[in-house]
Amino acid sequence: MKSTRLIAATSISSLTLVVAGCTDSTTTGSGEFSGKTVCVDQYVSAAPTESIVEGLREALGNATRNGLELEVKNPQGDAGTEATIVQQFISSSCDVLIPVGTAAAQLHANATDEIPVVFAGSSTPVQAGLVESTSAPGGNVTGVSDALPVTEEIDAMLEIDPSIASVGVVWKLGDASGDSQSQDAKRYLDSKGIRSVDAQVQSAADVTQAVRSLQGKADAVQIPGDTTVIGSAGGVVKAANEIELPVFGGTSGAVEAGALLAATYDYKEVGKEAGNLALAILAGADPATTPVVLPPISGYAVNLSTAKSLGLTIPDSILQKATEKY
Repeated sequence: MKSTRLIAATSISSLTLVVAGCTDSTTTGSGEFSGKTVCVDQYVSAAPTESIVEGLREALGNATRNGLELEVKNPQGDAGTEATIVQQFISSSCDVLIPVGTAAAQLHANATDEIPVVFAGSSTPVQAGLVESTSAPGGNVTGVSDALPVTEEIDAMLEIDPSIASVGVVWKLGDASGDSQSQDAKRYLDSKGIRSVDAQVQSAADVTQAVRSLQGKADAVQIPGDTTVIGSAGGVVKAANEIELPVFGGTSGAVEAGALLAATYDYKEVGKEAGNLALAILAGADPATTPVVLPPISGYAVNLSTAKSLGLTIPDSILQKATEKY
């Protein structure tokens, strides 16, 4: 993790010089990006994806005011609609593709090896086959990672409730982010002497039943961080509340929906970084040699109301790192 963060920090620094030049040219009205099109596949409506798109719009604002076209489509997680959007983007005049999340990024990356792809929010870009490495992506794909620190979340979970002996891990089977991060979570739980209980889903429609299946088998629920389950965080929390289990992980959107705690990114910043990468590539940067960016984690989101209803106390050591409270 430390080495990846160092790579990310270096990439942010180097890209700033390139992007700064792009921004200056657009503000002077030269229209450097006039006639170019950036195509965004939001994939699903959820708090993180909405924030990412907001950040993208902000980062690309000067360029769009000077002729850059920005097209945003959202299939709402529907596989058929998603496939159609991918084909439309590939066959149209898109100069840079920005898929949000790992699943969308894989579809776009598999559909073209010519159009630059800048993913926005993939927690496992190497494991997902999007890039060869975070420092040297090696193809037409680079982007911004949002690898969630499941180990830190588990540590915080145990600090809040040391009596937890088993944890239900909920993820979408076959999703690169879900598969990888769930394995990370389970390995770390095992190292702590805590039993993990699988609660796999095939789609968002399975989430409620998967969580309910944990009744009597787990003391808490962990969301490792795939787009499908995060987008269904409300359903996870509702089902967990029915069986009186605390929910950890996911994003601040999950905590806002009633989860107890999650490590947080400012997803607007994730969107801004993706927008900056897109501008750099439009200005001539090569995705193959443009490192993946990993923004810093901003802290924890905590839900004090949920803690109170479960009879749990959030320690001061965690509250001091809380960037969002509900």
